[in-house]
Amino acid sequence: MVRRPRPAMQGDLDGLCGVYSIVNAVQWALHTCTTSAWAIGQGPRRLIWAEQEALFDTLVTALGNRRRPLATFVTGGISSLELTRLLRVSREWLSIHRNADLVCRRPFYRRRTIAPRSVLARLREHLAAPGSAAIIAVEAHWTVVRGASNRRVRVLDSGGSMFMTMGRKAHRGARRAGIQPGSVFLLRLVPQA
Repeated sequence: MVRRPRPAMQGDLDGLCGVYSIVNAVQWALHTCTTSAWAIGQGPRRLIWAEQEALFDTLVTALGNRRRPLATFVTGGISSLELTRLLRVSREWLSIHRNADLVCRRPFYRRRTIAPRSVLARLREHLAAPGSAAIIAVEAHWTVVRGASNRRVRVLDSGGSMFMTMGRKAHRGARRAGIQPGSVFLLRLVPQA
């Protein structure tokens, strides 16, 4: 018997996993927010479908406004530099539409080598706080981390993955370990003052 063809999923034919990771990270951060941190009536409700589409459209439009043609981002993917720029666009969008500030940090920026246990420990520490999410690049694919143990991360992934296991060493461009320390983004969503 001939096997049925596998359907193409996000990431198989396009490089927009960075855009999806931002939308998914915002959604996860909203999910983990505590209502006590927000004003009455300003609760951190999740993005409805129309809001997800609006944020996605805003991010893709921002990519299209660059000197590089949009097609290069769709086919070639998004670099850390472009993801940083899209996170600034997301911060503006959230400020307008949700009265929230998106705080982003890159704790391992410019570090060539770091032990995976250090990366995983930092992810665990960060994700323990309400309103937190993390975006990482694994094997040139952007995904959202929603939890971490000593050897693997639980992800909210646009490609359908649920877990990713980390190797012994992590350094820039490493295929064996997969995670790129300079491409770890820690996000926190907080109500505007």
